[in-house]
Amino acid sequence: MITKVFFLSSHGFGHIVRTIPMIKEILDKTNDCVYIACDLIQIDFLRKYLNEDKRVSYSIIKTDVGFVNLPNSFTVDVEATETKIFEFINSIDHIVNYEITKLKQFEFNEIYCDISPIGILVGSILKKKVILMTNFTWYVQYKYLNLNKDIIDYYYNLDTKVNKLWTYPLSLPLDHIKCERKSLSFVSRTFNNEFINNIRKDFEQVVIILSGMSAKIIVNIKNYDGLIIHTEQIKVNYNGPKVVLHKDIMNTHDYIKASDLVVTKAGWTTVSECVCANVKMLLIERPSALEDTHIINEISKMGLGLSITEEELSELYLDKYIK
Repeated sequence: MITKVFFLSSHGFGHIVRTIPMIKEILDKTNDCVYIACDLIQIDFLRKYLNEDKRVSYSIIKTDVGFVNLPNSFTVDVEATETKIFEFINSIDHIVNYEITKLKQFEFNEIYCDISPIGILVGSILKKKVILMTNFTWYVQYKYLNLNKDIIDYYYNLDTKVNKLWTYPLSLPLDHIKCERKSLSFVSRTFNNEFINNIRKDFEQVVIILSGMSAKIIVNIKNYDGLIIHTEQIKVNYNGPKVVLHKDIMNTHDYIKASDLVVTKAGWTTVSECVCANVKMLLIERPSALEDTHIINEISKMGLGLSITEEELSELYLDKYIK
């Protein structure tokens, strides 16, 4: 039996979540099995979301570093990021050898990668086609931050090993990758309209505030009297009705669709689910992350959202944005 092999970034939840529709389609429409390599917190989420499907095998490894932020901020800590990347690079050979040993028991033809270096290296060594599914690569992001040249060169070399590039909308320019290409669409998990309608029936206005896992922030709400929904790491000062979403929540996308406005950092997956839900966005600027700046600019051009600074969250006048 053929196994579809996925190596997914353990930097936050976005890479896992945007791959769920593809994994679900494989499980629902084929007899294939699925192998997913990622870190423990993301694997736990997937196990629950996929209802412990017996056709799915998991490998719990650190697959990525991404960025390290300054405390309680969306700003990238360049020095700490470099330190973590060098630590990760020094451990990569061990992780790759571990994965090659595990994968010997499976029959597979290619590796789907978003966007872990481990998957690219495993595919290169095993001479399997590597399909990179992404809207950016770490080489482009790290080059923008002007990180250590050894890091930039290492991640550039990884990009040269990709056999197929599947790009999502709002992708950064990836002209340095020379291979077969394919364009993907905006994606979202399936919405539960009954659940969404139950939220909307009691409130005229609903706003959701999200920050991913990257920062603990404080938001002071001004000029608003509707429902506020927010993730638990955000402290929201507001005297009206609130719903707190805990870190193990399975259906953030349903709360997004139930909202009139989404206040969020400009992570691709959250933005994609907002587009699919037809909900306007207020995107938090993050000048140190090229991906976020690019997405904000493109969403503004499309008329689907506006941007605010992190400082503006201290006095967030929601009425003017909703209007």
